[in-house]
Amino acid sequence: MLGDGCVEDRRKTSNMRIMLRLKASDIEHIEKFRAFVGHQGKIYMQSIPSKVTKNRINHTCSVNITSTPMALDLINIWGVTPNKRFNAKVCKNMEDNIDFWRGLIDSDGSLFYKKVQKTIRPAINITGTRAICESFIRFAGAYFITEAKPYSDGNSFQVMFAGNKILPLIGGLYGNAEVYLARKHALAQKFIQEFA
Repeated sequence: MLGDGCVEDRRKTSNMRIMLRLKASDIEHIEKFRAFVGHQGKIYMQSIPSKVTKNRINHTCSVNITSTPMALDLINIWGVTPNKRFNAKVCKNMEDNIDFWRGLIDSDGSLFYKKVQKTIRPAINITGTRAICESFIRFAGAYFITEAKPYSDGNSFQVMFAGNKILPLIGGLYGNAEVYLARKHALAQKFIQEFA
């Protein structure tokens, strides 16, 4: 929820609402979330103009849950606040949680190939607030030595790691995972087989 989810505070007119929106091709992940929270509501399919790329349409799927108690738990316990784009940070009990970080990579991160010293290598990045990126650097530091710093990409920050040194991190995130975004899990498995 800290990645592709949001909390809407609509208490002036009704109850608070939680929304999770993903690419339409990731509908299976929306279905997993819906089953996890026991929600029977509708999955919405939408075509939304891109805010980033002119003349591009993003096809999305989403689920909305109207629940003030659930929204308040997300805010007070997990740090998923309204306007989190500007103030999101990792709550203390999640800083070393591999499932949390896999979820954040699945939502606001990427696994990709990058040329490193004329050789194609695996790479991983995450986008978010400076605090999110700094927390990810500390988490990754348990797997390899890094002096990376977050860099600004305009409205947010990013941090990226590349090279075979990241394979233990990729293996930790996706190796024995039971819940994951299928397309990123498949690429993680490919990295582990290809570069090990």
